[in-house]
Amino acid sequence: MSNPSKSSSGLIVPLLSVMMFLQFFTWGTWFSTLSAALSNYSLSAFTGAAYEAAPIAAIFAPLFLGLIADRYFASEKVMGMLMLIGGVLMLFITGVADSAAAFATESAEKLKALNLPAKEFDEKFKALQLADNSSAKLLVWLILGHLLCYMPTLGLGNTIAFTHIKNQEQFPKIRVWGTIGWIAAGLFVGIQGWSSEFKIFSLCAYSSLVLGVFCFFLPNTPPPLKGKPMDIRSLFMVDAFKLMANWNFFVFAVCSTLVCVPLAFYYGSTGSYLAHTGFVQSGSTMTIGQMSEIFFMLLIPFFFRKLGVKNMILVGIAAWVIRYILFAYGAPAQVTWMLLAGVVLHGVCYDFFFVTGFIYTDKKAPTEIRGQAQGLLVFLTQGVGMFFGYRIMAGGNLFGLPLNLTFGQYGEQVSRSDAYSESLKTVRGITDVVERLPLQELRDVGERQGLEVAATTSKEQLVTLFSNQSQFMEKAFVDIKSLAGAQGFDVSKVTNKDELVSLLSDKPSFLESLSMMFSQKLPQDLNPELLADTMAQWKNFWISPAIMAAIVFVVFAVAFWDRTKATPEE
Repeated sequence: MSNPSKSSSGLIVPLLSVMMFLQFFTWGTWFSTLSAALSNYSLSAFTGAAYEAAPIAAIFAPLFLGLIADRYFASEKVMGMLMLIGGVLMLFITGVADSAAAFATESAEKLKALNLPAKEFDEKFKALQLADNSSAKLLVWLILGHLLCYMPTLGLGNTIAFTHIKNQEQFPKIRVWGTIGWIAAGLFVGIQGWSSEFKIFSLCAYSSLVLGVFCFFLPNTPPPLKGKPMDIRSLFMVDAFKLMANWNFFVFAVCSTLVCVPLAFYYGSTGSYLAHTGFVQSGSTMTIGQMSEIFFMLLIPFFFRKLGVKNMILVGIAAWVIRYILFAYGAPAQVTWMLLAGVVLHGVCYDFFFVTGFIYTDKKAPTEIRGQAQGLLVFLTQGVGMFFGYRIMAGGNLFGLPLNLTFGQYGEQVSRSDAYSESLKTVRGITDVVERLPLQELRDVGERQGLEVAATTSKEQLVTLFSNQSQFMEKAFVDIKSLAGAQGFDVSKVTNKDELVSLLSDKPSFLESLSMMFSQKLPQDLNPELLADTMAQWKNFWISPAIMAAIVFVVFAVAFWDRTKATPEE
């Protein structure tokens, strides 16, 4: 019996479009720039663990759907409850993150007092965080809890949509609102200046809660497997695994898994990398990749006819190699066009590889197990491949086995990340403060701090002087707060230097903020030695995933010989 909503309500498509928009807006608020926020607060030691929560949740999501959600409860109600629970977990994260950052700051100051060499300081600081920063560990567990709630909603959202639309041809114009939602989230975060701030967690929380409430107003979607016997073979993709007996599908599946290892480097590190190279609105800048994704999606039918399956996939893998080479060699001099080109290539990387892969899988799998086959591909790529990718990216281990895969010096960790982020934030904060307050009064503040201000005749010179003074903002906080109050700023609610800097920062207009997604600039008073060391480490870091992707490219080019000339249905 057909569902009446498929034909009787003209509101179905708009309702489902709003659902998709909010669903991916929620994810996009924090996932792309999580690495930038953690690095900004000296918590980059936990970046890998935080990101690998996503593939762990992706692995368990199908089991939750197959065993519980799709059998006993209406899909929209399950999705609503999951988003509400996930939103509540995100509300807790902001406070936990602040506590973790406070511990990191305190422990950093203790180590600085020992005057350790830079390499030894970085190693001891990271080890101390991983061993004793209990709040940061709780942060990772809360992120995992949120994602365990969120990942099943991706399947639930599709179930709700396909249940109520008249035909499958309506789905793309609904699903595209998910990509638009992700882009909108990135633009909003960037324009607000939150790309490296913990406010991204609060925005995610409120978005999740709004979607959770909204889901209860969606049309009823009965559990699709209610009353049906448990199909263990389908749940664990037993028949789909038999496709591995076909050599070409085996090569495709293995290469799809392996190429997701270097892909994890992009998702897990690009946010902090762009922030380090001077992009103030890294959240907005990364949305260029999603815009590119939409553009190249439209070109998929044309390229399918011209290139075929194998060449399409090879182009996608080659784009991975080129992207990481651009990131690597654009780092030392922070070459804007190279960094932006690397982000733009995301559309080619994703569409030419993943979209082509889904179509190829659909063609190779018998009709009765196509769902299993697609689930297997997601399990191998977004689950297994991405999990190992994030762990290798962070130089972690598995059951005591080290996974810090390197090629000589290529692939080594960016150990200077936290120190560099702290220096960048400090110099930018001092620059904002000096620009908004009068010169003479600032010279007086410097003099009270025991600094030689007699030779300073400009604000630029004061910025240099203050930036070279360890913990100047902390030491001069009371004086600067008093000076800001005397200049008419409302400092009544200011309790720390970060709040003071935020108050005194010059807020760009909407159009100025939007334009900043295409430009980058580092303060001139940034420690040049620290800048050079960090960029050299970034260069070596990015060459590693380029090598990995190149190896996969060669293996696929040599071993895959399927001549399928599939064309996507239009």
